[in-house]
Parts: sequence; structure tokens; C-alpha cells
Amino acid sequence: MPFSIRHLKIRDQVFLASLPPLFVLLCAMALFFYAYWVEVTTNRSSQRTQDSIVRTESLLRHLTEMHMGVLGYLFTHQSYLLRPYQTSASGVGADLSVLEELEADEPDHAPQVARVRAEVARWTDEWASPTVQKVRRGEALDLAQALADGQGRLDMLRAAALVFLTWSVTRILAEPVLQLIEASERVSRGDFGPSLPPPSKNEFGVLSQSFSRMMRALRDDREEMAALSRFSDGVAQATSEREIYDLLLHSLRDRFHPRQVIVFKLDRTANVLEAEATLVPLPEKVAASPVIEDPGNCKAVRMRRPFLVSDVTLDPVCPAKFAAPSEGSYYCRPLIAGGNIIGAVRLEGPEDSWTAELEALLESYMSTAAASISNLRALEAMKQLAIVDTLTGLHNRRFLKDYALKQIAMARRQERRLGFITIDIDHFKGFNDKYGHEVGDRILRQFAQTVTRVVRDANLATRLGGEEFLVLLPETDANGCMAVAERIRRAVTRMTVSVGDKTISQITVSLGIAVFPDHGSSVEEVLQASDKALYAVHPRRRGGRRSGCAIIPRVSRFLMSLEIARKVLEIEARALAELVDRLDQRFNQALEFLFSCRGRVVVTGMGKSGLIGQKISATFSSIGTPSFFLHPAEALHGDLGSLVRNDVLVALSYGGETEELLRLLETVKRLAIPLVTLTGNENSTLAAASDVVIDVGIRQEACPLGLAPTASTTAMLAMGDALAMALLEKRGFKEEEYAALHPAGRLGVKLRRVENVMHTGDKVPSVEPCTRMPEGREPGAQPDGRRLHDARGGDHRAGRACYTRAQLDGGAQDYFASGRGPRGQAGRRRPHP
Repeated sequence: MPFSIRHLKIRDQVFLASLPPLFVLLCAMALFFYAYWVEVTTNRSSQRTQDSIVRTESLLRHLTEMHMGVLGYLFTHQSYLLRPYQTSASGVGADLSVLEELEADEPDHAPQVARVRAEVARWTDEWASPTVQKVRRGEALDLAQALADGQGRLDMLRAAALVFLTWSVTRILAEPVLQLIEASERVSRGDFGPSLPPPSKNEFGVLSQSFSRMMRALRDDREEMAALSRFSDGVAQATSEREIYDLLLHSLRDRFHPRQVIVFKLDRTANVLEAEATLVPLPEKVAASPVIEDPGNCKAVRMRRPFLVSDVTLDPVCPAKFAAPSEGSYYCRPLIAGGNIIGAVRLEGPEDSWTAELEALLESYMSTAAASISNLRALEAMKQLAIVDTLTGLHNRRFLKDYALKQIAMARRQERRLGFITIDIDHFKGFNDKYGHEVGDRILRQFAQTVTRVVRDANLATRLGGEEFLVLLPETDANGCMAVAERIRRAVTRMTVSVGDKTISQITVSLGIAVFPDHGSSVEEVLQASDKALYAVHPRRRGGRRSGCAIIPRVSRFLMSLEIARKVLEIEARALAELVDRLDQRFNQALEFLFSCRGRVVVTGMGKSGLIGQKISATFSSIGTPSFFLHPAEALHGDLGSLVRNDVLVALSYGGETEELLRLLETVKRLAIPLVTLTGNENSTLAAASDVVIDVGIRQEACPLGLAPTASTTAMLAMGDALAMALLEKRGFKEEEYAALHPAGRLGVKLRRVENVMHTGDKVPSVEPCTRMPEGREPGAQPDGRRLHDARGGDHRAGRACYTRAQLDGGAQDYFASGRGPRGQAGRRRPHP
């Protein structure tokens, strides 16, 4: 059973939880005592060395005094001169005793002290004491020899003492020097933890402290360089700007320990500084919209150099008070790469916490981050240029090849299908030749946008080159490809491209479909299959075959005609609807001119406008307004004489600059004839010379080429009908008057009244009662031998009804033959049964 601390009692849990901090505390105390012991030991050793030097100096002084005392007694034989000798002898013994005690723990120095003691005893026993005794006894003494012997022995004693003194001095000098040399060697190898001489008041102590400060500075610099190097490596390997921002935040946090770090990114499109990353979450009031609306409000960005506020309560802060701290200080620096500002970074900390050294280090971090962001953007731009078509914004053939390989591998593993739709814009060269390559590029861009809008996000639209495109559809079979291809075809037929004041519409495409693995086992095979399908339907590639390939045939003429018809009707209906919104007082003014006309309404126009004018003129005439159409060209060759005063001229010209119409203006002005113009250009010459201008302008012609007058002539015709019907209503034109003007044709028959066709008075066929039929004629018979029935259907026999030949040959015969007798069909003449 695995052990868990939760199974223990609370007391045991507390005890176990307290062990780690207790262990850390004990380690810290041990380190403290060790450092204290080292310092104490070092100080004690140093003090012992200094005491040894002092005692050695005292020993040499006492020996010198003893020697001088012996020499004085030797020359003068005065006993009082031996007192210094006797006093110094006790001092020498004390000095040697102290030295032996001080050097007892030093195995190298203790023999030297013993040697000095032996030399002192030899000098005393073999020269000083015997010489003094000889002088006291008055023995003959070779003074020169005694002096030379004493001096030699004293020199040997001093040499031994000086050797010991040199060793002591060397120890006090050599040890710190050697430590410093060893520390220097270790620092040069990158080891910043050597032992140094303990601090003291002498020069070695000062040197040790200086060396320690230098070593700490080198260690800090090395750590900073290592941290900066790690940061540089991290941002160099970053694959996104977000990763660089996160690395920058963590590096600044670990090195500078700020309260807050905010990284701003300059959005040139919206012209704002946006907070991309923060060390501490932003306040709620700015978190919803973390932007500085005007980058110029940021002083660091505006000045292109760091901006420092040492105390926010005293110093003037930045105008962009975006989540500004209420206390402490902050340091803001722009991110500059290649001379361009790409953002800014703000750090917040305690008051006066930004030194020159920190600013220099901050510059290194931010310069590295800015350069990495710039490189990342340049790399991304290069990638996009390599795999994206700059004209259409779609991926290119290079990207398609790699992407298709991955998709086919995935489809093969998952046993799914992958659809390919190859698309070619029909007659694209014709567009280039007719409108120029700039318009061709516009068509390609519009086509790419249309296809992207129609297909799903999971599908990939690419440009293969020229006017050829391909759509890749994962997990799509032939039927699904058919549906998508039909959607694309329909969307393209509705696509329009503006060319100046005209539009290009009814662009058609050919589409070929192939599906992996039905039509190939590799990218090349499936692409070839879809291309073969495209060859089978393309207008320039009729020789293609349909071998095992799903094909979208080119749209039939019938479907194309329906599409064109619908579009034409939609465009013209939209044009008429727009006329309704533009009707104003000018329509009433034109109507008043027509109503007040005491002459005739003359309609004129050239070309298609002239044909519309003929219909409008005929409509005016049919509602009782005298009107005729005047052809502008014929008018210039003599028909101007038909224009007289009191006429009203209605001119139709969409552009308003028709030369033939403009040449009529002089005559119209001379005769003071009111001019009403229907035009789509209110700033034209014809409109400027008119009394009333009615706007019949449209946004788009229904012609696919934008050339043939279609919606514009429909607008003129509708406006002419509107004027005619308004005039009919204003004059109170009645049905009877309309019938009088239309006596013939089906409309005349429909409006004919009984009194218009019935016979009255003497024209009514009649005979006197009992009038006999002429001889040789059977009663009720007609000249052709047929019998004649009376009005009641009976036979006209003798004694019952008789008609004269003149009457029979006159109106009655016509009356009955017309089929409109009193009883309809019964009143017609028919052969006798």
C-alpha cells in the first residue's frame, strides 16, 4: 500500500511538514558558524603571527643589549655595566618562552625557535659568561680575539633569529598573497567561489575587499550575460510573437523583479497601442479594451527614447494614463526594429529603482526582443510570399502540392475521399484584350473572393496560374463536389466587375472534377484527371474525353438564357424602382407644359431613344393629345417646318450630348417652344438648354457588356408612360373619347356601341303587309334560289310577307347577312332545308 502523509495523525503531519524548514535552518546555522569559525581561526592565526614577529624583534633587541653590556664591562671593567646584560638575559628567556608557546602548533616553526634558544645558550655559555669571568678574575685576555669571537657568535644568533623572523613575516605576507593568486586563477577559469584573505585593517585586507567586490561584479555580469544569452536563444527559436512576449515577461520578472510589466504592440491599421501581454492582470476597467487609442500619447513612442518617472506622486506622468500605477515609479521604452517602432514596454517598481546599469541591461533585452519580432515578421512575410499568390490572396501551386500530399496521406489512412475541382475562367484572354490587363487582374481578384465566399472554411481554394484555379475538398465525394461546383458556377454568373461607369457581368467558368482515390492514387494522377474533365467542357478544348471522371458540364444555353433573362429583368426592375424615389416637382412642371399646350406635343430622339420617342408620341395621340414624332436628322433636312409656336417639344437623350438634338435648339429658342428633356445626365448641354429636366439616370445597363441601351431606354419609356397617364387623368379623358379614337381593330370592336352599327329611319328594311312578291320568284326565296325566313324564323310565303327586290337587294340583305339580326344566329341567311 503506498504511503501517504494524509494517513498520519495531525501531530505527525505537522512534524513532517516542519522538517524541511528545520533542515534549511540548521544548514544556514551551520554555514554561519563555519564562516564564523573560519574568521576567528584566521584572525587568531594572524594575531599569533604578529605576536611572533613582535617577540622576535624583542629577542633581537635583548640580545643586542646583552652584547653591549658584555663589551662595556670588557673595556671598562665596571660592574654596573653588566646590569643591562643581566636584565636582557631574563628578557631573552621570556621572549623564547613566548615564542615556543606561540609556535607550538606550527611544526615548521617550532624547530626554528629551538634553534634560536640553542644559539642563545651557546653564545651565553661559550662566550659571554667565560669572558665576564676572565675579566673578573683579572686573567690576561686577548681583547681583539674576544671581540671577534663574540661578534661572530652574535651574528650567528641574529641570523637564526632573523630566519625565524623572516619565516613569520613571510607567513603573514605570503598566505594572503597566495590566496589572492589562487583566487585570480579560479576566477579566470570561471569559478567565482574561491576563498579570500579575511578582512583586516592592513593593505591586504583592503586588497581582499576590492578583489571581492570585483569578483562579485564579474559574477553578476557573467550571470546577466548568461541570462541574456538564454533569452536571446529563446526568442531566436520562438515561432510566434506571443511566445516572444511571454519570454520577455518572465525574463524581466526574474532579472529586475518589477511589480508590473506591460508589453504594447503597435497596430498600424487601427493606429493604436494594444496591450499584448502583462505580468499582472489588468484592472477590470481597462481589461475590456486594452489599448492606447493614439500612439502619440505615449511619450516613449513619440520621443523614440526611454521615458522614466522616478516618483508618480511628484514627477509628471505620461499623457497616456493607461493603467498607470498610483505609487512608485515606472520606466517605459519603445520597441524599435530597423528604425521602425513596433511597440513599447513599461515596467513598474519602487521609487528611484532604475539605475543607469539597469537601463543599459533593459535596452539589451528589449533590443533583442524587438529584433526577434522583426525577424519573425519578415520570415512570416517571406513565407506568405512563397506560398500565397499576391494578386488574389489565395495559396499558390507550391503550397497546394505540400498540402495535397498531406491530405491524400490522411485520406488514405482514414479511407476517405478527397475532392478536386479545377476551374478555368472562360474567354479570359478576351477580357484582357478588350479591357486591358488591369481589368483582367480585377476579374481574377473578384473571382477569388467569390470562390472563397462560396466554399467552406475546411476547403482550400488555390490559384494554379493564369486564370486556372483549384478547390480542394477534404472528405467529399463526386456528388458533394458536383454541388460545390454548381454553387461556384452560379455565384460566378452573378458576379459583376466595374470598369469605369460600366460593369462586366455574365462571366462564365468551366469546371472539372476528380476524386481521390476514384480517379487516381496520387496528387499528380488526380490533378490530371480533373484537368481531363476540364478539357471535356472547356470551349477551347472540345477534344477532351470523359474517361472515368466526374464532370461538371458547361452550363446549357437554356439555363444560361434563363439566368440572363432573370438578371436583365432584375436590373430593369431595379432601375424603375429607383425612378419612383427620384420623382419631384419637375415632373409636375413638365405635366403642366403638356396640359397647357395649345399646339401639338412633338417628341424627338435619336437611335434607340428615337424608337422610344415614337411610342411615347403614339401614346399621347391615343389619349387625345395631338402629337407626332420628329426625327432629328430629318428635321435638319426640312422637317423643322412642322414645328410651330404653341407646340411643346419632348426630347429624349440619355447622354444629353446628341449632336442632331443640339442643332435643333436654335429653332426651338427662336419659336419660344417649351423644351422638356428626359435624360440621364442633368449636367449635359441639352439639359442646360431645357425648361424642365426629368432625371431618368440608371446605375447599370442590363446588357452584359454594358453597351446596348436596355435599362436606360426602359426608364425613358416608363417615364413617358407616367407623363401620358398623368395627363390623361388631369384632362379627365373618358372611355367614350378613347373609343372614338380607336374605331378599328379588336380594341375598336370591343368599345363599339349598338347605336354605332344599327340601321335607323329609312334604312330599316320593311315591306307593306300583303305585298306580293315579284313574279317568277317563289315566296321567301332569294335571287340565288334560297328561301328567306322572316324575323320569327318562318318562311316568307305569298299572303304572309312580301319584300320588294330593291329592298331585298338593299339594307335588309346586308342586315341579315351580318349575323346581327334580332335573334342572332337565327336571323342569318341560311339555305332552305
